[in-house]
Amino acid sequence: MRLVVGLNRSAPEGALLLWSGLRADGRLLTIQEQYEEWRSTPDGELVYGAIRQHALRMVDAGWRHYGLKALWEAARYTRALQVGPDELGFKLCNNHTSRMARELMAECPELAGFFDLRELRTP
Repeated sequence: MRLVVGLNRSAPEGALLLWSGLRADGRLLTIQEQYEEWRSTPDGELVYGAIRQHALRMVDAGWRHYGLKALWEAARYTRALQVGPDELGFKLCNNHTSRMARELMAECPELAGFFDLRELRTP
């Protein structure tokens, strides 16, 4: 079976389409929609939980501010060691870091203001 990943309107017969990046009407998903779709996956849940735990440990250790990108890269490294190399590789989309920072600060009062945020440029 051939794996097809990425923007692909018509996967070849017998291919396993993992993610098309498209809505049912053929339009591209927004970054927010991509993030929400990823967050609902087992890997999205696992990464969110790991980054949340690390951020809360930083707060407990006395940090009042830290970069989500550093925690994201730590999660990328740790998960890569856990999963090991495979046909697809474990991927964390860098476009999702600001969305995760916002979600963490909204859901965890202890993390309010912990990450710097800029205005979103794309939906």
